[in-house]
Amino acid sequence: MNISHTLASRQANYASYLAQLESAIEAGADSQAIDSRIDNLTIMRSDLDALGRAEQVLTGQLVEVGRSYSSAPSIVHRTREKGLPFGTHLARTAVARVRAHLENMPLDTMVEHLFPGEQATLAVARSMTGSADTLTVGWAAELVRSEVRGMLQTDLAPISIAAALAVRGVSLPFNGAQEVTIPSVSARGVAMAGAWVGQSGAIPVVKGVVNAVKAQRYKLAAITCLTNELRRVSDPDAVELLRRMLLQDAANLLDTNLLDSSPVVANVRPAGLLNGVMVGAGAVGGGMAAVLADLKTLVGQLITNKVGAKPVLIIDSITMLGLELQTNAMGEFVWRVELANGRLLIVDVIASPLVPLNTAICVDAAYFASAFDPPEVDYSEQATLTMANADAVAPTQAGAAPLGGALGTAGQVVPDGGIPVAGGSGASIAGVVAQSLWQTWQFGIRQVWPVSWGMTRPGAVAALNNLTW
Repeated sequence: MNISHTLASRQANYASYLAQLESAIEAGADSQAIDSRIDNLTIMRSDLDALGRAEQVLTGQLVEVGRSYSSAPSIVHRTREKGLPFGTHLARTAVARVRAHLENMPLDTMVEHLFPGEQATLAVARSMTGSADTLTVGWAAELVRSEVRGMLQTDLAPISIAAALAVRGVSLPFNGAQEVTIPSVSARGVAMAGAWVGQSGAIPVVKGVVNAVKAQRYKLAAITCLTNELRRVSDPDAVELLRRMLLQDAANLLDTNLLDSSPVVANVRPAGLLNGVMVGAGAVGGGMAAVLADLKTLVGQLITNKVGAKPVLIIDSITMLGLELQTNAMGEFVWRVELANGRLLIVDVIASPLVPLNTAICVDAAYFASAFDPPEVDYSEQATLTMANADAVAPTQAGAAPLGGALGTAGQVVPDGGIPVAGGSGASIAGVVAQSLWQTWQFGIRQVWPVSWGMTRPGAVAALNNLTW
């Protein structure tokens, strides 16, 4: 089969797959399925571009100055912009970002090329790259914010404690900044209440105390790679599968660190919610009496600290199962209706297998602040990597000093730390191997997720262990 026949066949397959994608979007398919199809369509488009250029070279029609495009059809969606699943515009922007990098083009130019006429996707791309015009100023940033919040609510909330808390508390985007400032009232009182004023009396001027909590920009980041042979023959798409695994495992690590008692590590990670919290013991005896006693203890502690407006109970999955199976003297399930609505009496409930067994943590979500930017995913076939994770066993990127020093804390890479490609010395660098993705024909995926969290008021977290529920 000559190249013209191959190109015609590939164009027919492309058009068929494009029609399937449009049908899936119109049918309201979930964002993960749409994201996977867009990635596959982009790979098919890349192959069409290469075949088109090859055909033009062979027929003498191509005189390339810089980079040109084949006559392969652009991706055109006939669906309405409204009603698309949350994250669709971000997914499209991610696809365009990869293509823009490979084609050495501006991101917004690539978005217009891949998704002509889709102004919402173009606005997301422009606001994320800092550019603006008269069409996007004033609403593009809000569109990104709503996309991120929608993704938290739909994509991560079922699998992430941090995401579930974020949608109940104060959630802000970094929008590229290194930190965001969150104002908070230091304590409840009557300083701003004024006074009872009689007729013609002078109304008093009041002032209160407002604190500002700064949410530092931290990042969870990871790189994984696969061979190009696997990438090209995998079904389902191995790249999409690994991308979802990166997101899921990052959410797991986020939750584990969110609920620990570690202090803040400057420029590396925020403090865990249990840092500085005295963890008490649950009531003995089990059953409904223990549940009620422990709830009274947890919420009562928040109220004593003059907080407790939006209490959220975080428990492990086994404890949740115990609650669901509790029955009264008549054999009726006590908490069935309430737990089905995500509540237990006066508190919202979040259950996760990542919570320590028989542990209950009560957080006043009104004072839980978080900042999430969408995960940034980049791809490369040319990078050189030092092949080491961040455990505490050499070779490891988690060194105690910059550039491959002594062994450090697992899961934490200090500023300017890690193992340099150029080599070095130190306990953490022993046995390291550097590998070129280009030379070994591999495909690298890098995820960087800017995140932060913190409590804006002291005393807004209480905890019990050794539950008997």
